[in-house]
Amino acid sequence: SLLASLAPAQLLPAPAAFPWTEGPVWTRSRLLFSDPILAALFAFSPKDGNLVRLLNATGGCDGESAVPAGVGEESVTWECGGGRFMQGANGLAVWPGGDQGGDTVVLAVAQHGARRVARLVLHLAGTGAARFDRVVADRVVTGGVETMLNSPNDLVFHKDGSLWFTDPPYGFLETARPHDAAYLDENSAAGFSGVYYAAAAKYTGNETPAPAATLLAKLERPNGIAFAEDFSELWVADCCQEAFNPTCRQGMTRFHVFDVSTDPPALTAARVVEMDVGEDTEGCADGFAVHHGSRTLVASCAAGLCFVHMPTGRFVGNLPPSAFEYSKLSNVAFGRDGHLYATGGNGLWRLPLSVAAGSPFA
Repeated sequence: SLLASLAPAQLLPAPAAFPWTEGPVWTRSRLLFSDPILAALFAFSPKDGNLVRLLNATGGCDGESAVPAGVGEESVTWECGGGRFMQGANGLAVWPGGDQGGDTVVLAVAQHGARRVARLVLHLAGTGAARFDRVVADRVVTGGVETMLNSPNDLVFHKDGSLWFTDPPYGFLETARPHDAAYLDENSAAGFSGVYYAAAAKYTGNETPAPAATLLAKLERPNGIAFAEDFSELWVADCCQEAFNPTCRQGMTRFHVFDVSTDPPALTAARVVEMDVGEDTEGCADGFAVHHGSRTLVASCAAGLCFVHMPTGRFVGNLPPSAFEYSKLSNVAFGRDGHLYATGGNGLWRLPLSVAAGSPFA
């Protein structure tokens, strides 16, 4: 009932040029999205169908070889070298107060390469150079020892301006073996994949940020993250679908739901929402967005695109992978143009929303 049509439209002019689209976020009448393999940031304008490559070398690595500008190149230049497969930016979130009109948008960016979250000042019309002007989080304390994060993946702002983010080990994927396996965990300095808190909006950019506060260290592959409409709950996707993981085999879609405290920040496990669609199905619970008008979670999942009624945790429907050319989806975002956007594989898709379902925005 959220969708006015069940036929997604592919929007990219040359999909084969995009190894893995990710991190969609709506701002200033356009959709921004990342490609962590190309290490690039793009903007799609629904008004004229224009697609612009805004930024290269998004992963924050030292000495990176930037991918040549221009959409649609057939060859891929890996950003940081060292045999790493996915070293660009992944998740994007608009900074509190960072979308106030004009040309400039401020984002929080999850950087796989530098293994940190950084703030990006972006000029959409090209009136100035984009710049990462501060580090938001790059360390965590575990066992009394400071270590680097793994590779921050997805992030969300609380209404108080704090940033909550997931940190699975996908940035450790190697070009020679770009599939989830136990070697990813062996590269983790912290020894786990966590969910973290950073008092992001309090930083001025002149001080070294405090280590991120560990909220959770027990999930297999924490991935997508979002608050319920009233901020009382935090939903975290667990992309735990590989054969080496006996607790969550391929074909499982799993979300962990937590009660939220903010003083001090803490999570209390409330329930697990999951669906098993069979071992022969690829994909997992990855990125998602909350449709506030209907209190529905819309997520990339093992069944394609899944719809979950958040108050009850009931799966209410799905759009199968065949609707997306059998691509594994990575994330979704609502646009203020009345559409739902989905990233994943080498595509970008759009679906019209039903007016009767209410506004997706709070």
